[in-house]
Amino acid sequence: MKTKGKHLILSVLVLSLTMLVGCTEKVTPVSGEKIRNVEVSSVEMASFDEVIRYIGNITSEQMTPVILPSDGRVRSAYVKPGDFVEMGQVIGIFEDPIGQTQVDLLAPDDGYVVQLGVSEGNWGQANSVFAIIGSEGQIASFGMTQADVSRVDDSNVFRVEILAGDAVYRGELLGIDRLPDASSRTYQASVEIFSLKNFLIGEICEVKIYLDTVSGIWLPILNVQNDGQDYVYIVNDQNRIERRNLVLHELNDAFVRVDGLEVGDRVVVVGNAFVREGQEVTFKEAENE
Repeated sequence: MKTKGKHLILSVLVLSLTMLVGCTEKVTPVSGEKIRNVEVSSVEMASFDEVIRYIGNITSEQMTPVILPSDGRVRSAYVKPGDFVEMGQVIGIFEDPIGQTQVDLLAPDDGYVVQLGVSEGNWGQANSVFAIIGSEGQIASFGMTQADVSRVDDSNVFRVEILAGDAVYRGELLGIDRLPDASSRTYQASVEIFSLKNFLIGEICEVKIYLDTVSGIWLPILNVQNDGQDYVYIVNDQNRIERRNLVLHELNDAFVRVDGLEVGDRVVVVGNAFVREGQEVTFKEAENE
């Protein structure tokens, strides 16, 4: 009996000591959650010019052919493609098939020789094109989509730029065809180029048409994630990650206007690929955002 009593007293003491230790020690829950460091960019309102961009070709504003008056031979050609000519200048000599009559071929206007249709010494038929003279004024020509045509009118186009080579030139929208091209279904548009430079006919250029200024929330497009739905992560007031789904609108260079955010939201821009919704984070404001 004494032995049993001792064992009982010892058990009670051990249990009491365990309970005492359990009550006095601080219990730290084990969640396994890793607190990550991220960088954020605070959302602000911004304004950008709405820009339409197209790749086009440079050509003369007006093309005028020089026509052979009858069947015969081009005896002499005094010009070559790229030469500048003045109105009334003799650019070639034409003779009839038996060589009895010679006719001066004259430039119809000031401009540049775009093409020779019949070279010196060769024969041509009546109404064949001897040469095409392009006017000094040059334009950029390109096809516009129906959606962009509906966005453009004279009242909201406030600047046009043409990038050709390494230089930028001012321009003016001359017009847009009202009927689409049968194959591409785009609407042919032309922009006058304000430059004294003699561009090559067919030279590739980029045309920028600046429309109204658009205000809103703009994000770098690289910060937008997509899993079937466009979204970003933000850091809320409890320093936890929240997902915000977005609706994307127009692009401007590397930025896109979005709905779904509010001014002051802290968008995760560095580390967003390594966090999940509800995760606790520490953060700092990103630089150069």
